[in-house]
Amino acid sequence: MKLAHQIFTNDCDAKFTLEHAWRELRHDQKWCSAPSTKATGQSKRKKTQESA
Repeated sequence: MKLAHQIFTNDCDAKFTLEHAWRELRHDQKWCSAPSTKATGQSKRKKTQESA
């Protein structure tokens, strides 16, 4: 956690002040990573066969 704070401070030139909110929301369903189509390599478009 200390390293994360140091990285944030170095990147943003500000102290991370929302740790209380992060601790409350980190396991909330909205913020949990879900498998996406990009991660699985699947396309949203259906493949069709071309007529010759």
